[in-house]
Amino acid sequence: MIAGVVTAKNPEEALEKIKTSKFDLYEVRLDSFESFEGLEVLGNILKSSSSRRG
Repeated sequence: MIAGVVTAKNPEEALEKIKTSKFDLYEVRLDSFESFEGLEVLGNILKSSSSRRG
């Protein structure tokens, strides 16, 4: 298992970076917390994608 850190300006940018990386586990660091709703959506997407990996 390979872990990595994703730094982004917003949840959408973080998701794009995650989609193009090769890590198995992520720590997401955002520059600002303007959109808590966006973070919730990102978390739900990541949960569903990790459950598909098995």
